[in-house]
Amino acid sequence: MAVVLRRRAAAAIGVIAMAIASVSCAGKPVAEADDRPIVLLISIDGFRHDYIDRHGAPTLTRLAERGALSAGLIPTFPSKTFPNHLAIVTGLRPVHHGVVSNDFYDRRRGESYTMRDRDAVCDGTWYGGEPVWVTAKRAGLGTAAFYWVGTEADIGGVRPDEWRLYDKSVLGPERVDTVLGWLGRNASERPRLVTLYFSLVDDVGHRYGPDAAETGEAVRVVDGWLERLVTGVEDLGLADRVNYVIVSDHGMRFSEPADIFRLPALEAEHHAYTTGAYVAYWFLQPQAAGPGCDRLAAAEPPARVLRGAGLVAAFGGDNPDRLPDCMVLAHPGRLVIAATQDKPYRSRGTHGYWPTDPQMHGLFLASGPHVQAQGLIPAFENVHVNPFILGLLGLAPNGPTDADSAVLAPLLRGDTD
Repeated sequence: MAVVLRRRAAAAIGVIAMAIASVSCAGKPVAEADDRPIVLLISIDGFRHDYIDRHGAPTLTRLAERGALSAGLIPTFPSKTFPNHLAIVTGLRPVHHGVVSNDFYDRRRGESYTMRDRDAVCDGTWYGGEPVWVTAKRAGLGTAAFYWVGTEADIGGVRPDEWRLYDKSVLGPERVDTVLGWLGRNASERPRLVTLYFSLVDDVGHRYGPDAAETGEAVRVVDGWLERLVTGVEDLGLADRVNYVIVSDHGMRFSEPADIFRLPALEAEHHAYTTGAYVAYWFLQPQAAGPGCDRLAAAEPPARVLRGAGLVAAFGGDNPDRLPDCMVLAHPGRLVIAATQDKPYRSRGTHGYWPTDPQMHGLFLASGPHVQAQGLIPAFENVHVNPFILGLLGLAPNGPTDADSAVLAPLLRGDTD
């Protein structure tokens, strides 16, 4: 039976043969006096907080035993990929860093941002706040990114020293070996902060659902990539310097594609962005917003219609240029779709629901020589990761923040500069 499941997962994932390879390309050990901390910030997209126990992940388990694992990493609203990756690195909620959804409309610019538009993604003027790599680089630390939302853009005129245009076809082992190559450089060229991103668990979770055997196989494949990374760091002689901060942007909830509610058509000009968990509406004529949102509410969808003060409260603040006029947020596990959406919704796993839903909670794991071992710690909001990463590097946040550095301060061992 196990062999059958592996073959099914291999067909779905398409990368198993290369992914489980364990030979490291790290090179020879580094011999030098430099003992300053290095931080590897790793995102496993869509990795729900309970996947380690549910599906098995031996490398993550070993790292957690030597460090700290949270009962859940609570996403910001909405629980989508782009807003939360930026919340983690800026310490700001989406209403403040500006990327309020994967796709949204900006009234002042008269333009839309969508995660599939490379020109928009690479345009630093869409992003607010200061990501950790910008803070680190301005402090004179070397930085490198093998993918992370925002690393392709010049935010505040700054990009990481090394970065890559996102290419989903680049497999996990190549990403890991590139990072190991960066770490294998001499002290003057080696980055002190590196980001690394994997989408596989999210991709498979969407297609098959969070409890599926295929999702479990994806979890173990990514865990194998992490084993390759940890082994490579050890081979380089950097185990006493490298700290792992492993996160996810959100969790995943089972959804039934047949159980979808199509919202009514609207006559007024508008932008509507569908995610399955919610539909957000921006009306091009302000006077059309009230009647349009009323019509959506009158359809009695299996959802909450957020507008006005309720919408501002959900986001934790106001952003008149970018917040939608209203959002139709489905009840957990239900699905909604805009009338203009003609592409079928086939996902058996969905996120974007209210962040208080435990199934939306992601992963936080910290382990390394400068991390105080704490075992299992309570769930916390993901904006608090930003000052923790900077603390590991001996830096302080710059500018406004929604984060509280005290939340994760007990995990800092000290002597990090």
